[in-house]
Amino acid sequence: MKRSSFCGTARLHPGRLWVQVVLMWSVSWASLSQGTIKVYDQMVTYGVPMPGDVHSDFAPIRTNTPFAQSFVPILTEVGFVELTLRYMLYLEPPLSETLYLNLREGSVTGPILSSTPAMVFTYANGDPGWGVTHVQDFLFPEAVGVNPGESYFIEVVHVSGDDLIGLGIVCPNYAGEPTYYAAGELVMTGKPFRLWDMWFREGILIPEPGTASLMVLGAALLMWHSRCRRICPHEPP
Repeated sequence: MKRSSFCGTARLHPGRLWVQVVLMWSVSWASLSQGTIKVYDQMVTYGVPMPGDVHSDFAPIRTNTPFAQSFVPILTEVGFVELTLRYMLYLEPPLSETLYLNLREGSVTGPILSSTPAMVFTYANGDPGWGVTHVQDFLFPEAVGVNPGESYFIEVVHVSGDDLIGLGIVCPNYAGEPTYYAAGELVMTGKPFRLWDMWFREGILIPEPGTASLMVLGAALLMWHSRCRRICPHEPP
């Protein structure tokens, strides 16, 4: 009976087995990460809010609690949230504010699926100065499972301190214009603000393969291809 020329059905060879072992080992090594890559899911379709921009503003968290944004994910997990924060201007500056995020299901008072670690923001040497705007990452301890197409809420929680931080929110310039995130809306003091949205981006984190691991993986693939050709030479038709 004629043997198939497809390499996957070829007779097992010790050299081929060794190459397969190296390939499996290199794939495992390549999965080790030297960092992470952000994969964005839902986000506001507007640039980072800035002072003086007619489409944006910055609101204190403590006096607007519960302060949240609804969104409808497409991916099945949420690993991080990005928000725009601004160090507010005061004649007698507050010294610090502690914040964290809740991910709630269904409503602004719905079940809490996960919370980020609390972060302390201070005005001190090395911190952003008054009026400075920056995008801040909030990371969940583990990726949170969600159901695509259902509604979830990012709630910003004031733990302690004063109104040091202003949270970026955006709105169209005129009533009747499309909002910058049609699938959700801003909630302040527990009430929906249908024209406004919290400036946010959310998504997942995936491992970033290291350069050395990618080189090993590529070398192993070349070795496997070379060995496969020697074991399974092309047969005449």
